[in-house]
Amino acid sequence: MDSKFLALQGSYKQLQIALFHNTRLIEKIVEEGSRSSAMLIPHINTLLQNNQFDLTALNFIVIDQGPGAFTSLRVTISSVNALAYALKIPLIGIDGLDALAEQTQKLPDHQYVVLLNAFNQEVFYGIYDSKGSVLEPKGYLPIEKLLTHLKTTYRKICFVGNGAHLFAEKIKKEFSEATILPDDMATAQTIGRMGFELWNKETQKTTKLLPLYMKLQTYAIKT
Repeated sequence: MDSKFLALQGSYKQLQIALFHNTRLIEKIVEEGSRSSAMLIPHINTLLQNNQFDLTALNFIVIDQGPGAFTSLRVTISSVNALAYALKIPLIGIDGLDALAEQTQKLPDHQYVVLLNAFNQEVFYGIYDSKGSVLEPKGYLPIEKLLTHLKTTYRKICFVGNGAHLFAEKIKKEFSEATILPDDMATAQTIGRMGFELWNKETQKTTKLLPLYMKLQTYAIKT
């Protein structure tokens, strides 16, 4: 299915916006800083104008749905919901943990732990095998508690994500031979490729997305 679409990564302070034609990346804009999400609409306009595209040429928008920083996710996804509603095009949400696991080059017989910063000494986590399958339910925990669990359950572990870099010293203390991979988070390219695959399967389309806050969802279940 021939498609032109935007792929967005805005779950933390860095905003990435990529314009695609099918699987081909046409152009990408990256904005850094705590107010980067406020530049979402201006950067989208710039990206389209640079390539002589109109908003009406877009077939869909795909976005990292979280987990991530509360404010960044809220502002980015609210803006995308409004844009998709105005254009009457669908949205595709991608789990940021799954996307980073997909992006990570893997070795056989290793486990891959994706860690994203959940603040207050906590991390969002996903644990995957070398084929990308989830080994246990995703969630969030204090970093010390998660590392204790990992040490009693897994042996050959590679860590990836901004949470892995944030807590690298703690990880190395518990896993002296563990590998900490360089990626902080999934790129807009990865988000776009995964979204295009889902678009062609004609699944996971919606007109409104909610952030995968994870913490709030767990709290709601408990109460």
